[in-house]
Amino acid sequence: MEGDIQAEYANWRQAVATSLGSDNGGLGVERTAEELDRGLNELLSREQAEARRVSALQRLTSHLAKPRPEAPDLSLLQAVLTAAEARTQTASEQVASAEQQAALDRRVQVELTERTESLRALAQLALRHLGDACPVCGQTYDQIGTRSRLQHMLDEVNAPAGGSQLPDLPGAAAELEAATRFVSGPCSCA
Repeated sequence: MEGDIQAEYANWRQAVATSLGSDNGGLGVERTAEELDRGLNELLSREQAEARRVSALQRLTSHLAKPRPEAPDLSLLQAVLTAAEARTQTASEQVASAEQQAALDRRVQVELTERTESLRALAQLALRHLGDACPVCGQTYDQIGTRSRLQHMLDEVNAPAGGSQLPDLPGAAAELEAATRFVSGPCSCA
């Protein structure tokens, strides 16, 4: 029986030596416990390294087996971007148009205010200086009709004007801002 154990040990020792790539695998002829421990530690170290390699290869195989994700439909994204840019352009044009209209309305309002003030001052002066004869040409005139017309002018000048419809500049600016944010901001459509 001791012969069988010796033979099994010799076979095991030879297998270990082959695994370690040496004739005796770092195991001395003496077969000491220290040499056996060293050999076993070397085998455990190699086993762990091989287990790590197998695990890495399994992960790689699993990753390669997964289908590749589809690329996004760029034509759809391009269409969304084109529409947003067109919206921004339209809003920008509306803002520019509203600004031009507001400037024109302000200019007309200033001219109208100046004209109104001038007529009011003229009517007041004329009413103050009217007498039996015209203070400018000295001719006689219809005093009641003239005073009535001048007073009517004063009343019209002092009445609040029914102003024209002003362009929606704040609304156009808000639309432009929203369109610009949409074009330059993060896309949430995908």
